[in-house]
Amino acid sequence: MIHSRACLSFVPPLLPDQTLYSWGAMFHEMSGNATVEESLVQTFALVRKGLHFHIPSHLEAFCANTQLALGTTEDIVEIATTLPYYTKFRSPNVTSSIMKLVRSNSSHGVAQALGMAKTASYAHPPRRSCYQCIQADIDTFGFAYWHRDHQLPGVLICPKHGTTLLSLPYDHDSIHSETFLRPDDDWNLIDTNTHPDWPSDTLITLHRLAQLATDMARGELMGGYSMSKMRDACLSMLIERNLIASDDSLMVTQALHDYENHYNSIADVPEIAMASQSSIRPLLYVLRQVDCRTHPLEWMLVIDWLFGDWTTFQERYRRVVSPNT
Repeated sequence: MIHSRACLSFVPPLLPDQTLYSWGAMFHEMSGNATVEESLVQTFALVRKGLHFHIPSHLEAFCANTQLALGTTEDIVEIATTLPYYTKFRSPNVTSSIMKLVRSNSSHGVAQALGMAKTASYAHPPRRSCYQCIQADIDTFGFAYWHRDHQLPGVLICPKHGTTLLSLPYDHDSIHSETFLRPDDDWNLIDTNTHPDWPSDTLITLHRLAQLATDMARGELMGGYSMSKMRDACLSMLIERNLIASDDSLMVTQALHDYENHYNSIADVPEIAMASQSSIRPLLYVLRQVDCRTHPLEWMLVIDWLFGDWTTFQERYRRVVSPNT
């Protein structure tokens, strides 16, 4: 693989919760380069196309050009991209293949493998930003940047401020933009009164889910993901919730009713409602030990319903499973 031989005179640090895309925009502004293309060649050895908002690529060249000042490929993916959220409940083989792709000079196939690509149920995630975060970033750093937590599926409320995020589609024009997208530009171009006016109980639930999403992206699963471990963790909670019959089968009608009641306050929120249509289907698959790719937002809703938060799920996953499963 041919890397850029440019010698970077400076490598700005990753800011708290900053996306890799936003780091690229920050580098470009600080570098004084005349064009975005020049900055992308210097950093990512990326020629003739822009930097994808969600999906990283060229990370082997990036780490070489920055001389690991920001960490290894694994470090960067973990803290500055949404990939850990998408790979949380995928097999180690899938995660390894994704990492191989993002190291290379093409990310083709990553979106499809992770469920980011447009399908019957899901499309490219939008770009999201919080007005209060923008103002705080400008006060602290002199400019606004994109936050990784805001880009996670299911995060419609800022986990820090509890305010509704501005959500704009990552459409064809965005993908092929010749300049970097900026969160403050989005707010300057829209009517802030177009924000959905959700009732308080909806806001409370959405805020809880936003916190779960950020915890899920950062959290680890002891020993990595295993279908059998997931089954044991969920089964233990279903037994405690009296949703397992005497013949050890799931009481499907009761479980469905309980799930629907749990999400009654956000039944009309489009992104959540689309994912919740799958309801307990991921649970049925894992109880039957059927390997079926599930969007992580669907699993996140199951975890919120069954366990309440990531810490409880993580502890149950660690505790109930023997090392040999």
